[in-house]
Parts: sequence; structure tokens; C-alpha cells
Amino acid sequence: MQPIALIADDDTLTLFFMEQILLPAGMQVLKAEDGLQAVEILQEVVPSIIFLDLLMPRLSGLDVVSFVMESHHLRDVPVVIVTAHNRDRFVQFPQVARAAAYLLKPVHPQDIREFARQATASR
Repeated sequence: MQPIALIADDDTLTLFFMEQILLPAGMQVLKAEDGLQAVEILQEVVPSIIFLDLLMPRLSGLDVVSFVMESHHLRDVPVVIVTAHNRDRFVQFPQVARAAAYLLKPVHPQDIREFARQATASR
């Protein structure tokens, strides 16, 4: 079964960029343009990894991580936060502590590939 990556970001260029990195790595890519769409996908699909922006419309990335934390079927799914906002601004939130990694934009393609590789190797 092909590993699945969920990318949630309200920036269409980021969605495209990350998709272009993950597809050649053998991942099936699901995209969400806001937090609510991400939660809707997560109610139906258990991805191998989630790449998540923090500040999105309708539901924030923190809300999405809260959903992951509360959902038994998602408890082992790694969440990689990919954002333009410094971690210091969000360090007090337990959702940030739940994340497997916190990457600042612009991200390096090799970082995205490596987290995807780790997620698929551990499943």
C-alpha cells in the first residue's frame, strides 16, 4: 500500500512545492487548503505523515493537532509543522510539543523527504 502524506496549508504554492517533493518519493499526496478541510480528510484517512501550517483559515493548525491528539486512530501519525512563524511564538502550546518537528519556511526539500522517509520506515 502506498504511503500517504497529508499537506495542510492555505498557500497554494507551498502545497504545490511540497507535492512535487513527495510524489517522486513514492507518497500519495492529499492536500487541504485550510484546517477544516484537513480535519475532514483525517476523519476518513489515516496518513503516514502530516505536514501542517499553523495559521490557516477556518481551523488553525493548532486545532488540527488537537484533533490528532484526541483521535485514537491518529495517535501514531507524525505531525511536522511547516510555518513561517518562529517557534517561540507557539512554544507554550501543547500541540507544538506533540509535533515530530517544527520547520521554518522556506523549507529544504531534503528535510521534507527525510521526514517522509522516516514516517514510512516506522510503519
